[in-house]
Amino acid sequence: MVELDKKLDSIKKKMMSATRSSPTSAADLEELPLYSILLVLGSYIAIGIGIFHFLLEFIRGPDLYLIFQVGINVFFGSGLLIAYLKLDKEKIKWSIIAVLFSLMLAAFGGVVGILAGIIGVFGGVMSFLSIKYRIFRI
Repeated sequence: MVELDKKLDSIKKKMMSATRSSPTSAADLEELPLYSILLVLGSYIAIGIGIFHFLLEFIRGPDLYLIFQVGINVFFGSGLLIAYLKLDKEKIKWSIIAVLFSLMLAAFGGVVGILAGIIGVFGGVMSFLSIKYRIFRI
């Protein structure tokens, strides 16, 4: 039984080291490059503040466009977070996808989507430029 627990723990450690997770503390943010911080920030703004804004506006009265905006914010904000998580494997592809998700946020996400989209576009462009230019690897 003890050997099985040791094997399961070693498998768990290997899996945790192989996958990248979103930052959960300020110490995790210190280790990230600036473009990753911008992508995570844009994602959290789109999801968190987007839902909060939806709840505040929903109190005044339900609106179909408001439901559309929160759906766009959550969907493309989650897409930004997925792009951040996959960025290490294929940086060119996922930085372009992050820019496209950010543009969709800015176009259809309302005020919160515009804020998250602008931040995400900066993060995606910096990620793309960091492939060729060392100055963007801050």
